[in-house]
Amino acid sequence: MKKIVLLAIFIVAIVCQEASKATPIFWKIEAEKPVYLLGTIHLGVDAAKEFPAEVWENLQKCKTLVLEIDMSNVNQFAMMTKMQLPPGKTLDQLLGADYWSKFQEFVKPQPAALFKGFKPWVVQSIAAQKFMPLTPAVEMTLMEKANKSGIKIEALETMDDQLEAIDSVPEEEHVKSIKRMLDDTEGARKETLDLLNAYRSGDLGKIKKMALESEEAKEAPGMIEHVMVNRNKKWIPAIEKYIAKGNVFIAVGAAHFVGDNGVIKLLEAKGYKITRIEYTQE
Repeated sequence: MKKIVLLAIFIVAIVCQEASKATPIFWKIEAEKPVYLLGTIHLGVDAAKEFPAEVWENLQKCKTLVLEIDMSNVNQFAMMTKMQLPPGKTLDQLLGADYWSKFQEFVKPQPAALFKGFKPWVVQSIAAQKFMPLTPAVEMTLMEKANKSGIKIEALETMDDQLEAIDSVPEEEHVKSIKRMLDDTEGARKETLDLLNAYRSGDLGKIKKMALESEEAKEAPGMIEHVMVNRNKKWIPAIEKYIAKGNVFIAVGAAHFVGDNGVIKLLEAKGYKITRIEYTQE
């Protein structure tokens, strides 16, 4: 079930809630011109209401907002096509009769038949949304504020890049994760909300433990390798170019910043001085 949590961290999902205050996972890179790094979560936090004003003030200092992908420049039809299983393969076949029956109960009142043609990782993302409060994605809030202020929006990768990374995870790994979730949906819900609380409190240590060090995470090596580590390493050259330009605000999923292969450690290994910006919410 932990892989449901990993997808909540890693996969861009556009959802729509209200909540308390959040402590941003936010850094400044020492450079000639301002460079900021923000850890996001793609579900469950309404950044416009929960983030302190300083985050938005620092965004206003920048000329460019850089996200994992630019959702305003995505071919929705092509994306939906890549979410589909190949002809002759269906989700109920992959899960088997017993787990398909459990899945039918899980998605009620929606008919499970709607999901038969989707790849397992898509279903995992939908499950994460089911466990989270509905909010605008942090990335969408950033884009909205950037557009209103005339801040240019760019991306570290394309949607094709991201979907290719997710598709590189062995299919059986995704299927096993769905089965674990269906065996203990309340446990999966609790873990997902624990992640949300860790993010809201700015607890990187807890996020690292959940994403990289738990037993469930160790059972998802493909997810760690392809969706996090490989992408982190591919992003570094682009991030360095943005650092050289300055006046840039970079925002990616919070789990991309943790661990020895996280963006922070990879940049520090290249000599960059990075300081966490601390906030105390009232």
